[in-house]
Amino acid sequence: MPAASDAQPLGTAIAQLQKIFPAGHPDIATASVNYGSLLAELGRFDEAEGLLSAGLAIRRSLLRPDHGEIALAHGSLGDLYIRRGDLRARAA
Repeated sequence: MPAASDAQPLGTAIAQLQKIFPAGHPDIATASVNYGSLLAELGRFDEAEGLLSAGLAIRRSLLRPDHGEIALAHGSLGDLYIRRGDLRARAA
């Protein structure tokens, strides 16, 4: 299991990407999903859900509905719900 200190560099990276790129940039989506997945693994579920949802929303705005990156983001949200024990939750 990763340590909490492992999460900080990704949070910093997202903040820097948000300064460099316009909102909705695919790199921000990727970093958000990666950071959200790490936070879910650390048990920081509320923070993780926000990042995973944001990353999914960006990907949905940029990609076809059947694109693999959208499926990966949905899978990450599903993993979060399983870790949290919320088996009724679903990604909208």
